[in-house]
Amino acid sequence: MKITKAPAYEPPNRGSHIATLAKITDLGLQKTQFGEKPQVRFRFDVEEKDSHGRPKYVTQTFTNSLHEKSNFVRFFAEIGKPLNGDDVETDTLIGVRFMLKLKLVKIDGKSRVRIESVSPLADGSENAEAN
Repeated sequence: MKITKAPAYEPPNRGSHIATLAKITDLGLQKTQFGEKPQVRFRFDVEEKDSHGRPKYVTQTFTNSLHEKSNFVRFFAEIGKPLNGDDVETDTLIGVRFMLKLKLVKIDGKSRVRIESVSPLADGSENAEAN
């Protein structure tokens, strides 16, 4: 069996991008500043490609909660896909498209790309080019 080193991560450029929710990973219980919390990580693919022709992506971690004030619920409301009910099948959320605005931040002296804001796609944006 041949094992090949994965190429280095190439973050997307800052600015606005059409994004697709590509993956939701259950991280289980994680230590947070508020104690142990169940968390999930979202992977958002953008239309920008890396040097190998693959979509660039950014991730964000959420506490796995359907409380009306949770960031998880707020995220879907902001992109125009509000979550209703006491149970949500996360597989049905994969493929949702929206606008994502990215910014550069310094963390431990290194530049990182972070999500600044999200919004629903404007009419006609499905065919728009990412900035």
